[in-house]
Amino acid sequence: MPWELQIVSAIYAALRLAILIITSLNTFELRTLSFATDTICLIAAIVIPALGFFGHSRSPRPSILLSSFLSLTTLLDIAQVRTLWLLAKSPSELNYVKLLTVAVVYKAVLFVLESLQRRSWLKWDWKIHSPEETTGIYGLGSYFWLAPIFAQGYRKILDLSDLYPLDQKVAVETLQPSFARYSKNMRFNGDKNRLTKALARALLVPLLLPVVPRVALLGFTHCQPFLIESILNWLEEPNNTLKSDKGYG
Repeated sequence: MPWELQIVSAIYAALRLAILIITSLNTFELRTLSFATDTICLIAAIVIPALGFFGHSRSPRPSILLSSFLSLTTLLDIAQVRTLWLLAKSPSELNYVKLLTVAVVYKAVLFVLESLQRRSWLKWDWKIHSPEETTGIYGLGSYFWLAPIFAQGYRKILDLSDLYPLDQKVAVETLQPSFARYSKNMRFNGDKNRLTKALARALLVPLLLPVVPRVALLGFTHCQPFLIESILNWLEEPNNTLKSDKGYG
């Protein structure tokens, strides 16, 4: 685990501990809810370094679970901090919000450091490994790891030597043992689809991985009309009926 990530993780955990202490010593309007939230956030801040250590020691790729958690919770924390800045009035509440803002900044830095590739400390022969193997979730989703090939394609005509090698997880040497095991366990018995079934069982996990993101995309796409309808209804409301709690996050 890189030392920069260790330092930022330790600082973030210390900030979360300080926030929990301030919450326990002061009285806020939502003290019970804030205390429970800050306690969970402190536990998460303690678990993050352990999860990062195991991820860095077992996988050359940035942790998809940790990157997703940090990115989503950072966006939610930004909305929460904005709301607290609008609601904070007393000096103790302002100090709490200031410390929480610093914690969110360090959490964003932690997310950036966790999303960086680990090529600098991997002792690999890059002639037989693809950059895809060290790319994080957002690099994979945006195909950013293919940018050098795209740039090279603008300068010349690509040939086979310019392409990246296959990911070791989908290489023949990796898939052949599992395919051989499934094909041996299956009997013909007049089944013409034996080869297809053996391939499906050997590639079950890679085939199922895109299902969850596609289902989420389908759900978000169908929810867009409801979001647009809510926004239009809010815009049509007269000013005298608007409440101060709308738009606070």
